[in-house]
Amino acid sequence: MVGVSGVGLTLREAFQGCIGEGIEYLSQLQTGTDLLLEPGVDDWAGKLGPKALELVAALSERRMQPERALSWCRVTKLTDGGEVWLPADICLRRPPAQREFAPPFPLSIGSAAGPSRDAAALHGLLELIERDAASLWWRGGQLPRSLPPQPEAGIVAANLLQKLRHGVSTPRRTWLLDITTDIGVPCIAAVSCRADGSGFAFGLAARPTLEAAVRSAIVEMCQLELADNVVATKRSERGDEALNRQDRIHLQRAAIDADQCRLLQPVEECAAHLPLHATDASAIFGLIVQRLEKLGYDTFCIDLTRQRFAVPVVRVIAPGLQLEPSEIVTGRLQDAIVRTGGGATYTGGIPLI
Repeated sequence: MVGVSGVGLTLREAFQGCIGEGIEYLSQLQTGTDLLLEPGVDDWAGKLGPKALELVAALSERRMQPERALSWCRVTKLTDGGEVWLPADICLRRPPAQREFAPPFPLSIGSAAGPSRDAAALHGLLELIERDAASLWWRGGQLPRSLPPQPEAGIVAANLLQKLRHGVSTPRRTWLLDITTDIGVPCIAAVSCRADGSGFAFGLAARPTLEAAVRSAIVEMCQLELADNVVATKRSERGDEALNRQDRIHLQRAAIDADQCRLLQPVEECAAHLPLHATDASAIFGLIVQRLEKLGYDTFCIDLTRQRFAVPVVRVIAPGLQLEPSEIVTGRLQDAIVRTGGGATYTGGIPLI
């Protein structure tokens, strides 16, 4: 059983998002036409950078049968357009009997459907950057910053909240956190709570512009707020035994006192944002890939578009960026924890996602 959802300011937008998420999931499923390379891929290791090799080593240690070699999937290295191979189980959703290891993070992260291949690839890459920023903030303990004094972002937030909150009987307090990392792509966490600080909800977004990140984060935050009602209804109708793992994480997170958690209070400084002046998805994607390369992160791409759906679907992988959630802790997250003492100091180890 697989469930998908969509969110938008109109029913049409929400429906499109829902269908897109469904096609994205189905397109990730391994088919008979997917070319996999069987054991003996050592010759290709020389084409992988150090962070990709670290990822491959970590995945190899997770093999369910240590004597069983990994299967590999052909991907494109975006910095030079060359062909390389990465473990198949992080590229495709494979039948359980064929998996060499259980993926240590959701395969949905970095995968996206879109109206064009470039749009899908950009969306997938932005999601990787968003989750990396979220992890360095929530688990790494990097304090969020205030938004720069740009009236456009504030106007976007005020107008959108007025539209979304219109007619709400129980008001919520809402504010914005800038969790942009050294990558420089604007990344925003929109947070809200009840008047007494309970009921913490959040939304995340990395976008080419600050205004777009603010808008997307607020809409996602409101989607999470709706989960409050869903979980409450489940408990009232069927009791705690009706709650699934995500429901329980939601309850734990919602119990955080937003007024007392330091990770939810911005420091008075501004992050540096990467100037992404292009408007074309392909150009923006290229600029971000170049930025990641400059920081030492290779980016890989696999086109998962299926003829039966005819909707572009792309999976982007950037070894070294920290995914959230993920069972693998990268050096990037480890360094943040060493510098700050870690986010668990403020959250008690409660998961964000």
